[in-house]
Amino acid sequence: MTMVTETISSCSRPRLVFLLVFLCATFIPVEHCLAQGKGGEDMEQFEGTCPYTKGERELEQKLGYERFGFITWRKGEDSTTIQETMGAIPMLWVETPHFRIGSSLGTFKLDNDREQRTRLKGEFSRLKGKLGKLRAPKKSLDPYLRLHLYAQRAEELYAQFMEDFQIDPEGLPANAPHLGHRNKFLLLLCQRKSEYGRYLKSYEQIEAPFSYRTGWHSDGMIVALSQESVSEPFEDKDLPFDVMLHCLLANTLASSFVDGFEQNLFKAPPWVTYGLAHVYSKRVDPHWTYFDARRESQINYADAWNWEPRVRNLVQNEFFTTTEKMLGWTTYADLGARDHMIAWSKMQYLVEVAEGDRQKFLSLACRPLSSTELGDSEPNKEPALRQRRALQEAFGLTPEELDEAWGSWVSKTYKKR
Repeated sequence: MTMVTETISSCSRPRLVFLLVFLCATFIPVEHCLAQGKGGEDMEQFEGTCPYTKGERELEQKLGYERFGFITWRKGEDSTTIQETMGAIPMLWVETPHFRIGSSLGTFKLDNDREQRTRLKGEFSRLKGKLGKLRAPKKSLDPYLRLHLYAQRAEELYAQFMEDFQIDPEGLPANAPHLGHRNKFLLLLCQRKSEYGRYLKSYEQIEAPFSYRTGWHSDGMIVALSQESVSEPFEDKDLPFDVMLHCLLANTLASSFVDGFEQNLFKAPPWVTYGLAHVYSKRVDPHWTYFDARRESQINYADAWNWEPRVRNLVQNEFFTTTEKMLGWTTYADLGARDHMIAWSKMQYLVEVAEGDRQKFLSLACRPLSSTELGDSEPNKEPALRQRRALQEAFGLTPEELDEAWGSWVSKTYKKR
C-alpha cells in the first residue's frame, strides 16, 4: 500500500495552490518561552494551567471535555508514556466525546489573511459560547487555544458526518458507539516532523510524510498530522498554515470515518472515501486541496483549486469518468487528477442533494458481500456488485441514472468560471 506524499505544485499569492498527493488509506492490524528539548531541538514550553479554563472542571465540561490533561490512549498506553516515547516534548492532551487528542502544536502567528480571520472569528464565537468569555486574539494562537480549536473542529466534523449520513447515535451498537468502534478516534497533532516520526516508528513501524491514518479490528482508528510537514515546502511564511492544517484534518478525518464505518477497515470504495474527503476539505476552505496529480502535467495555474467550472466542462463535453468505471476502482492509485474532481462532485451530490437513505448507502457500499449474497458471481466483481446494490437500494439509482441526475445538477448549479 502506498504511503508516500509529495508537493505537486505551488504558486505565489494571492492564492497559493497547495496540491498534495493524498495519503493512501492503510490498515495495519496490529508564560511562553523557548527551552532546549530532547534531541537538541528548541521547543516552546507550555503553561502549566490552561489560561482559558484555569483548571475549572465546570468550564472543561462546558467545552465537552471528559478529561483534560492525563488521558488513556490505547490499551496499555497513556498520555505520559506516549509523550515520553515522542521525546519528552511539551504536549497537551484532551478527551472529548468522540476523540482522544494529543497536541504539540505551538504558538501560531496570525497573518492578515482576511478569510482566515473571518473563519476564526466564527470559531472563537462558538468557543466563547461554551466558555462564557473569550477575547479573540489579534496576533497569535497560543498552544492551549489551538488545542481547543482543534478539539472543536474534530467534534464538528464528526457531527457533520453523522448529519450527512443521517446516522442516529442511538442506533449504533452500545459496545461500539464510535461509528462501529469500541474506542474513540485518536488524533495526534504534531508541531514538528521529529516527534511525528518518532511516534510512527515506535508504534506503527512506518514512515509517512504529512499525515498517517490506520485502524484496528474491534478497537478504533488513528489520524496523525505534522504541521511542519505542511508548511515546510513554502518560503512564504505568511501563508495561512493553520487553515491548511485544518483542511488536512478534515480530509483525513472524513476518510477515516468512511474507512472505519462499521469496522469495514478500508473496504470502502475509493471514490466514496476520497470524494467525501474533498467535500469536507473544501467546506473548510476550497483553496487548499489535497489530491493525486501524479498522472497529470504539473498544475501550476493560480485557480487550480476551482473545480466547479472544470467539472462542468467535463460534464458538458461528456468527458467525465462514469460511475460504472468508478465502481471498478479498488485502490487509491486508480484515481487520476480529474477522477478526484469527479469523485468529489458525485459525493457532494449524494450527501447534499440526492434523496435517499445515506446511512444505508454507506453501510452497503462498505460491507463486503458474503458468499451467499455473492452467489455465482465472480469474487473479483464483488466490490462493483455491492456498490450497484448500495446505489439501487439507498437512492433507487443505477450507475447510469446517477450520472444523468448528477450531470443535470452540475450543469444547473456549477459556475462557468
